[in-house]
Amino acid sequence: MHRRHLRHTLRGGGKQNIGYAALKWEAVLQGSCGKLGLYPEIALLPRKTAIFLFEYHGPKFNNVLLPRLPTDRSRTDVHGLLKDEQVFNV
Repeated sequence: MHRRHLRHTLRGGGKQNIGYAALKWEAVLQGSCGKLGLYPEIALLPRKTAIFLFEYHGPKFNNVLLPRLPTDRSRTDVHGLLKDEQVFNV
């Protein structure tokens, strides 16, 4: 599984024909939304998305060498289990 193999489909826009804007991965990491402006908060989304997928759908990604989640997560910092290279180099 590699990011380059993902397929993106944009639909909609409603009656106002507003549409959607596709953002480049590298720009998102820098907090840039292109012509939509700079939003430093958006740079957090890749890591937050990776942690969500890891925590709730981790077994589906067993071929990318993620750490195993313990069955009792009450004393585990799940967010701390993923290293930056596991988040950004998938």
